[in-house]
Order: sequence, then structure tokens, then C-alpha cells
Amino acid sequence: MTQTDVLQIIFDQARFIRQYAESERRMLLGLCAAGVVLFTGLLLWFYAPYAAEASLADRVLFYKWAIAGAVACWVPANLAYQISTKPYFLREIARLAELDYADSGFFRSGDVQNHKLFPLHRGSETQDGFQGRISGTTVSFQEFVFYRMTKKADTIGPGNPLLYYLSRYRCLVIRIPLHKKLYGHAILMPKNRIDAFLKGALSPFRRVGLVDPEFGALYDVLTTDQTEARYVINPVFMEILKTAYKSLLSKSIQISFQDQEILIVSEEKYRRDPFATGHILRPLAKSDIQRIAGRLNTIVKMTEALYPEKSLGF
Repeated sequence: MTQTDVLQIIFDQARFIRQYAESERRMLLGLCAAGVVLFTGLLLWFYAPYAAEASLADRVLFYKWAIAGAVACWVPANLAYQISTKPYFLREIARLAELDYADSGFFRSGDVQNHKLFPLHRGSETQDGFQGRISGTTVSFQEFVFYRMTKKADTIGPGNPLLYYLSRYRCLVIRIPLHKKLYGHAILMPKNRIDAFLKGALSPFRRVGLVDPEFGALYDVLTTDQTEARYVINPVFMEILKTAYKSLLSKSIQISFQDQEILIVSEEKYRRDPFATGHILRPLAKSDIQRIAGRLNTIVKMTEALYPEKSLGF
């Protein structure tokens, strides 16, 4: 894949994707409505003989059961809509962008654990992976969801055990191969992160000063080879990162340069699924396609700017 803008290609074919999603939505919405009517009819059939003698509490109970029945019909119908449309939607967008798509991703956290960018977690899952040739190299990117046990309070009463809750960390992970092997390991992460303190305190990582004061106020760079890190993280690369940060709607970005690979971890600004395709009560809109196509376009342009090592000082 060599084009620098995939947006127009996707928009030209977007109507076929929307037609499929709309047909699925209408079918499932009809089944959901039929289920609600059937459930409400059975409820009325059971309730009708006692309607004249029913108290206010009985009427309230009837309406509660009716609402519960409607929700019970809507939830599986909406889930069926997501299952049927999302893979088709993303697979078609990937095809138009000349990429491959896998709903479970193309790599696991253990494959890139050596980059030391992932948070401590109890478990993880991968989803919505894309892979393809961009500027002559095979680039992979996908969503990761990490599950962490976080302490909520020291105690919930005298003698009671600690109280924990399960939190989620959602991020986009991008793998970009390099032609040249790096002999050091450089990590870029947001300023004053506790992770940066831990990596800086443990040998052999050391902090590196950056020539751009504005960039240095936002990010820390830790490396095992300071000379190599200054070549890799130069002003041109910093400008590319600033653009990507805005376009990906990132809460934070961390980058690792190691061996023959760049690993970019972009924490999602919003915790919802960035590849979500709406629900059966809302048609698939142009904004959904624009959001996902725009993300793919940003990754393509960022990869083309970085590869083959155009901005890394090699």
C-alpha cells in the first residue's frame, strides 16, 4: 500500500457498507419489536382477568414487567447487530484500504512485552487488528484491553478484607518494523509518569534531554544509549508525534524503539470501543465511517513519514 490518503477510497464505497448495516438493523429491529409485542401480549393475557381488582402496586408491577421485557428483547437484538455488522464493517474498510483484518488481532501482549510499555495487569484481550504493507513494510495495529485490580479502600469495616475493583485500560498498539537494527532501547512517555521514574531509577535506563523545550515539557525519554536516542527522537519525529497525538484522539502516547521495531501505544481518550458501529436504534452514520477511516489514514501517514527511517536520523 503506497497511497497517502485512504479516506476518499473508503468514502467512495461507503454507501455499500451502510446499506448492509441498515438492512441488518431493520431486520433485527423488526424482530425486537415482534418480541416486545409478543411478550406484552402474554403479559396482558395473564393480567387482564385481574385488571379490575388490581391495586396501584399491581399496575406498577405490570409496567415494570413490560419494561423489563422490552429491555430483554432489545439487549440480544443489539448484541446480534454488533456481532453481524462490526466484523463486516471493519473487514470492508480494511479491504478498501488494502489491509487485512482479524477481529482477534494479529499479535498478543507477550509478543511485544520486551518493549516494557504495558501497565501491570491481571489479564488482557486483543481485538480489531489490521495488518498490511505500507511504504514497503508490514505494519500491524490493533486494540488491547488490559484488566487491572485496583484497591478501592483499605477496609470496608473493622476486620473486613481489602476492597478491590476491576478497571480497564484500553489502548491502540502499532508495530512498525525498521530496516536498521537498534543497539539501544529508547522509551518515550508522558512527563512525570511513575513508570518513567521506575525505569529511570533502574539501570541501565537514563533520561535524555530534548532539544525542543516544548516537547521536553510534555515527554520524558529514557534510553540505554543516549547517542542513538538523540538520532532517533529528533525534531522531525517530534512533529510527526504531535500530529498523530491530535489525530488519534489519544489520552497519552508511549513509544519504544528496540531491535528492529518501533512500538507505539496510544491510550484511548475515551473508554468506549473506538471501532463501535452504533446500535439498532441508530443507523450507521457517515461520522462512524469518517472516525474509523480517519484513524487508519493517520496511521498510514505516520508510517509513511517514519519509514523507511525518513525522520529517524539514520
